Amino acid sequence: MNVLENRSGLATFFVGNNLGVLKFQLVQVNDQIYVLNTLLGESQDDVTKSQINGQIKFLQEEQIKVENSLLQNNKFSLFGWFANTL
Repeated sequence: MNVLENRSGLATFFVGNNLGVLKFQLVQVNDQIYVLNTLLGESQDDVTKSQINGQIKFLQEEQIKVENSLLQNNKFSLFGWFANTL
């Protein structure tokens, strides 16, 4: 996310950004949250449940950061537009 935030406007206009990578990572985070929720339901140990809940909360916070970054960095790129027209 830091790379996207530090990229100049001119570079973003011509080359674009790596939003596809962030979108893919967002899907992976959603999958990890699903798996952890499944494990949470199967777990019997309170300590394990607490650790899983902590991980779920952390991933949900990261998910919000990525979603906000996607919204802020959704800018036009000449190369991206040209590639989409092909």
